[in-house]
Amino acid sequence: MADRESATEASAKVQEVAANMQQIASTRKRISGSKAEAVARRYFAAIDARDLETAVSLWAPGGRENVRGRVDVRAPEGVRDFIGELIAGVPDLSMEVVSTTTEKERCGVAVAPDGDVRGPGHIGGVAPPGARWRSRASI
Repeated sequence: MADRESATEASAKVQEVAANMQQIASTRKRISGSKAEAVARRYFAAIDARDLETAVSLWAPGGRENVRGRVDVRAPEGVRDFIGELIAGVPDLSMEVVSTTTEKERCGVAVAPDGDVRGPGHIGGVAPPGARWRSRASI
């Protein structure tokens, strides 16, 4: 009897989760590849402008900022912390968008960051070395 009740409760929970997922999927706005690219470009423009709150606002809650092998954080707080450290550690940072690749709602971006890593902030807990940073990164 207890097994039957347990199975019934589990089934009810699965149905509830499925209904919640359907509701979320139906209310979530879909964006096209061109819109995804526009959002990505606005994101890097906000970073260039040192506008942390605008940069963070372009992320959906739970969105994943991933810089291959370096950073993997979730929005909003993880993105706020990462970009805040970056702006504080590289005050003259510029993020040139070199290329983009979009597929459905996703946009991969190749950027060329440039700036003096002089602080006053630390990046990833490391004191700024005062050297020039020029690179290419895929995000």
